[in-house]
Amino acid sequence: MMKLIHMEKQKFLTEDKFPVLPWHSLDIDSVIAKLNTDHERDLSIQEATSRLQEYGTNTLQSTHKVHWYRILTRQFADVLIWILLVAAAISLVIGALGDAITIMVIFLLTACSASSRKGRPKSLLKL
Repeated sequence: MMKLIHMEKQKFLTEDKFPVLPWHSLDIDSVIAKLNTDHERDLSIQEATSRLQEYGTNTLQSTHKVHWYRILTRQFADVLIWILLVAAAISLVIGALGDAITIMVIFLLTACSASSRKGRPKSLLKL
């Protein structure tokens, strides 16, 4: 199976198969020559089977799943969340229960909204 190794900022090297090349800047004929293919006809069944066995399927590697509660707890690293929590605590201490409840609702909505925004792209990649 073909594995990618990150070499520099935007350059990748496939293990022992292709040299590091700026593929995006090569002209079409150079790419076709380097990949040993033909742009006018499809790969033969034999060549496709050979490449499938050599490189593996063209799929993304799955990573470990990040659970929703971990994403939610990461929201506590945000300074604004801590400001809201301190404001809610101060409101409770001075007896402004309505303000404390309002701030906690804002806190929960903010944390849940940010968590869902961060979790959504990861779930879309699974499609």
